Amino acid sequence: MKAYKGFDRDFKCRDFQYEVGQLYTFDGKTSICHAGFHACVEPIDVLRFYCKPDTRYAVVDVEQTADISHLETVFREKHLKNDSKIVGDRISVEKEITIDDLIKEQIKRVATHNTTRDIVVTDWANIVASDNDMYKLEPATSISTTRKNAISCSASLDNALAVSTGDMSISASNSAYSKSITLGDQSIAASPRINSRSTCLGDVSIASSAGSYSCSKTYGEYSVASSVGYQVNSATYGDKSVAVSVGDAPFAVADGKDSIAVAYGNRAYAQGSLGSYIVIAYVDKETGEFAVKSAFVDGEKIKADTIYSIRNGEFVEMVVDDRGVLVVKDGKSN
Repeated sequence: MKAYKGFDRDFKCRDFQYEVGQLYTFDGKTSICHAGFHACVEPIDVLRFYCKPDTRYAVVDVEQTADISHLETVFREKHLKNDSKIVGDRISVEKEITIDDLIKEQIKRVATHNTTRDIVVTDWANIVASDNDMYKLEPATSISTTRKNAISCSASLDNALAVSTGDMSISASNSAYSKSITLGDQSIAASPRINSRSTCLGDVSIASSAGSYSCSKTYGEYSVASSVGYQVNSATYGDKSVAVSVGDAPFAVADGKDSIAVAYGNRAYAQGSLGSYIVIAYVDKETGEFAVKSAFVDGEKIKADTIYSIRNGEFVEMVVDDRGVLVVKDGKSN
């Protein structure tokens, strides 16, 4: 199955080295989110897992050749309701693509699978005939590629997608599993429903998501990413930017000098790059613990690119265990 995958700057995923043009096999029982080769059928879903400025992307082909149990089948079908991540025991890396290519692939996929109109997207610039045009591929999907003052809204059905490309643009989706993307400076992306994703690529931009499992990300200086809900993530990648997550198990990431990651809520987590700041307002609904702490990520007392939370009023490092669960480093509970 054709899919899309993200890698770190060395073209690794979870310390496994990949190479374009190679086929890899997994010797063992695969399990979604735990074991095997993972990728996403929807290109935009890759940004949920790999979204740093130095992230690399590729088109891959994923296969499941061995039989899987009925329980695993049911679990995978349930998981697909949250995102399009798949797992297999064979993966071939077809070609490397850029983040712009990833967005183009998402638009092509929407045009191919959702539209009832005879639109074939063969080139990014050919989506519109001229400035200020907007094509609605279906009631739940809209794309605007105006250079300035673009507005793209999608508010009808599940799995909505709204994309605006150009400076001073607005992209808004209002539906379950909705996605909003803006590519341009001084832009806004907003998705106010469950499992929504908002992504801005441009300076002085705002990405906002409200709902369970929502995710907001900005790439650019002086930008803001905000998420409110259950198990939400906010991330900024650019200097002097702010990431804010509020709710149950919120996670905020700041990757840029003088940027700030703020997490407030039940079992809150934050992470920052060198030269950034983290602020955690930690609440534990079970024990009643409440604490607020802030720190500068100096690389020594507070380590860079490390997940932190608060226990007993102090910062503690967090790690991901074999189950994919965040736990206190060298501790037994989360």
